[in-house]
Amino acid sequence: MSIHYISQAWKTPVADAKAKLVLLKLADNANDEGVAWPHIETIASETGLARSSVFKALNALEESGIVERHRGRNEVIYTIQKSVVETSRSPQRRPLEVRTGDLPYIKEPSIEHIGTTSNQKRFKKPSVADVLAYGSSLTPKFLKAQQFIDYYESKGWVVGKAPMKCWKSAVRTWQARDKQTIKPQTSDQFGI
Repeated sequence: MSIHYISQAWKTPVADAKAKLVLLKLADNANDEGVAWPHIETIASETGLARSSVFKALNALEESGIVERHRGRNEVIYTIQKSVVETSRSPQRRPLEVRTGDLPYIKEPSIEHIGTTSNQKRFKKPSVADVLAYGSSLTPKFLKAQQFIDYYESKGWVVGKAPMKCWKSAVRTWQARDKQTIKPQTSDQFGI
């Protein structure tokens, strides 16, 4: 991890937010020369982007000259170009001098959102026991907890292309689909 390249990535103007996220991931994996070689799957899983979005972002970064790709036999090596963007403190962000009595007090520029928390909780994978406990509280009872866990574990806990936000709503959706597929048996099925 190179602090210089991470700082540079934050200050590099990029038109697309996904490209910025991929650039930050590359900078996080870069050595002191700006060279990184993470696998596409690693970039996708750690940024939360789909593989196609990662490829588009890498193409955009390469076209803009921010990143160079060198394809080897079994890997792709990414080189982050040194930016002309000033990575040290720019003149616009000089500390403000505030006088308190006789001694000057230097106040560093602050970011307004430090320390604020989001109201939305981070997604946590449920255990089989969690799904079974929640499923037994539903009417009719949802008893396919292991099947539910296995299915979403294999898909990477995504619904469509978006990461799952609430596993309880996914359980309710499974239960609703089960109701639709179960048909009452009629006398015709028994040959009567």
